Amino acid sequence: MAALTSDQAFALASRFHDAAVAVGNYLYSAKGNALSASDWNELEDAQWSILNASSDIRTTAVGLVLDEAGPSLAKLQAYTNRARIAIKKVDTAKKAIEIATSLVVLGAAVISKDPGAIASAAKGVYDAMES
Repeated sequence: MAALTSDQAFALASRFHDAAVAVGNYLYSAKGNALSASDWNELEDAQWSILNASSDIRTTAVGLVLDEAGPSLAKLQAYTNRARIAIKKVDTAKKAIEIATSLVVLGAAVISKDPGAIASAAKGVYDAMES
């Protein structure tokens, strides 16, 4: 099997979550009311294991997003360093504020782990330094 992409891992995590919900729905349905205590416990344990697998796969997906953005990390570090240097050299407070604000937006985008937001914010940093 080929390595999963982040999108595939997020989709798989969602399917595991849906499966855990299905097990829970079964437990709390009329069919679940007819279960022995042993069968109930076994299904409930399985539901928790499936939920944990979903969570673990989602964590893996986040790691994959970061891995996939690896080449971009060097650019982000370069932009951040250039912005730091640019702030030292600017002539006006307005320009320093513009660059600093663009870095705040970039930081929030990185924390959100949203690749689109990160790309947009990185462009904002670049534009702030170049204008």
